[in-house]
Amino acid sequence: MRSLLVLTTFAGIASGVYVHRSRIDNAVGQLESVGAKIEYHPSSLLYWHRLTGNFFANVKSVQIKRFNLDDQQLRPLRYLTRLETLSLRSGSHLTVARLKAHWNLSELSLSQCRAIDTRAIPELKQLRRLKRLDISKTGIGGSHLRQLAGMPCLEELTFSAGHKNPMNAVDIQYVASLPKATAIFQQYLSNINDDDLLRMLSIDLSKNKSFVIYTSRLTRRSLEPLGRQHCSRIEFHDCPLDSDAISGFDWQRLQEGKSTLEFQDCGLSLADLSPRVAPMAHRMMFNWSSRFEQLSLDIYDTSSLHGVTLTGYDESDITTEALRPLVNLESVYVGKGLGSNIFRWMIAAQPQLKLDIHYRDQLQPLWDAVEQTPSPSELVIHADDYPSVLGTPKFSSEHQLKYLSIALKGLTVDQQLLEPIANLTGLERLGLYHCQPPGPEVARLGELPRLSEITIIPALKRQDTIAAMQAAGFAAEPRHRWQWTRSRAPSEEKVPAR
Repeated sequence: MRSLLVLTTFAGIASGVYVHRSRIDNAVGQLESVGAKIEYHPSSLLYWHRLTGNFFANVKSVQIKRFNLDDQQLRPLRYLTRLETLSLRSGSHLTVARLKAHWNLSELSLSQCRAIDTRAIPELKQLRRLKRLDISKTGIGGSHLRQLAGMPCLEELTFSAGHKNPMNAVDIQYVASLPKATAIFQQYLSNINDDDLLRMLSIDLSKNKSFVIYTSRLTRRSLEPLGRQHCSRIEFHDCPLDSDAISGFDWQRLQEGKSTLEFQDCGLSLADLSPRVAPMAHRMMFNWSSRFEQLSLDIYDTSSLHGVTLTGYDESDITTEALRPLVNLESVYVGKGLGSNIFRWMIAAQPQLKLDIHYRDQLQPLWDAVEQTPSPSELVIHADDYPSVLGTPKFSSEHQLKYLSIALKGLTVDQQLLEPIANLTGLERLGLYHCQPPGPEVARLGELPRLSEITIIPALKRQDTIAAMQAAGFAAEPRHRWQWTRSRAPSEEKVPAR
């Protein structure tokens, strides 16, 4: 009787072990079907492992890189209670709740699990042995980080802070108190001071791409080390700054790091910035945003993608004196609704650059400025969105234009336009867009010795105009009938000396 009892007990234990191991084996199979990479604890019984394979081995780590898996597909994780490492790209707070029995879990990565939010924080705090946690690019970050305080074994935290929940001083103090904290992707900070920013800079920022700082009072003491960070973008919004504060930036280092700076409503003026960026500024853009009722200015070095954006100021800040240091400019883009002060600067500075002007007003003030600015090599005028009057273009043989483009709704190609253009003896390319169908007189542009390409949109349809263009040596491109080219090289002696 005693033997039967022992045998029954042994059989029951064996059956329970077999059922338990079968559940684990089935869970592994289901996870592998969704792309899981499984790693087992090494077996100390080599011959037993050869005989039974991984049936009796404990799963050490699971890594699933697939996105958009639902909780049902991740349910088998609850049977793998001996897990030490888990890495997921999908899941929700319910997925985290099923890990409560995983008493041995020491490393958990939930990076890019967008559905995981603050509801998972109480469940995370139940993982008492967790040493490494990655919650970057999830719904937990920024202002939620302080809620993770109290995890006794947490040594390493990887996080990011989005624009919806920027970090403040309390969150920064918490992450700075950890043995290791890594900030990746982007960090939004709000209502901080110099000490808070310095604490933030003390953590691992090697994988961080950008800083966006709101409503904070910062000085050169913290901005100088911030400028040494190799970030692709640093933005300031509603942060009172002055010329002394931004002088803390190592502008040359920023250029080498291919960074972009943006100052929005920070009290800075173009006069504060232009001496700093003058050595590296190659391209300048003026934009007017009707949505925000503010003016923005972008200064770029296109060779290194370095840029500075200044927004939220008045056009009166764009003075000739403020623009004077920008002597290395190669191109200027002027957005709609701007022009008067920039035209004055053009006349005073005589820049040898490419001008791209989007204009919504009468064009005559522009032509008056162009008449006194013969130095630009390219001039592009966009006025096609608004009905405008062409006015009287004023070009002379002194102008150095090689490329001219005019986009004007209902543009009439007549003698009023063609006569001034005929004075541009160095012109190589011409574009006329959204114009009325021109007559044969447009072919007189063939007298320009260097002109090799004319683009006319819409494409020419009048046969007399087409014949005149062909007689002038131009041929329409087979695939682009609006583009006329000629290959003959102009003779140098035909170009009058300037």
